[in-house]
Amino acid sequence: MAFMLPARLQGAAKPSAIRPTMLPKPDRLDMLIVWIGVGADGIFVMTMTIMLARQASLEVAMISGGPLLAGRHFAGIVAAPLVSMIADRVGVRIPLVAMSALLIARFLMIGLRWFAFGAGAIIVSHGALAALCPAAVAHFSTLGVMQPSARNQVWRDVGAAVGPIGAGFLIGIVTPEVMLLVLAAICAVTSLLLMTSSM
Repeated sequence: MAFMLPARLQGAAKPSAIRPTMLPKPDRLDMLIVWIGVGADGIFVMTMTIMLARQASLEVAMISGGPLLAGRHFAGIVAAPLVSMIADRVGVRIPLVAMSALLIARFLMIGLRWFAFGAGAIIVSHGALAALCPAAVAHFSTLGVMQPSARNQVWRDVGAAVGPIGAGFLIGIVTPEVMLLVLAAICAVTSLLLMTSSM
């Protein structure tokens, strides 16, 4: 609904005549956010207890899953002001690239069954990216920020919704580790396309 509100381009005297559609076409930043959401909000969250149970007892896996899930919100609280201060000093591009690379590397590590080394970093980097997204939209946009911000939020929610649903369907076909390896490759390609298109 927010996306459908009339918007004004920066510097325009009248509202833009271009009205967006209900599901706007994603740009490259939106696609990166979609795949990060599919992995971090979907596959990782839905399957982390299963992956833990392969390396520890079921009891330990279940007890550890709760703090990891709760830690996602705590990490966002801690990471958001830190990455925001860094972005204020060096710009949004460097922390965006760094946090995306960290998240992709951790997808890869968990895909290779190094869960203990990857889980915490996924939580932290995902919290940091959630804070960086609005600034990144403004950085990469050339025609104002309202419609790109709304579009980005739409696709961020799509990724967060598709991830758990997709994981539920795929878990009987492939392992969570294979899903995360594929996600790492997709996110890496999407991140490179975004960076090369905005040089």
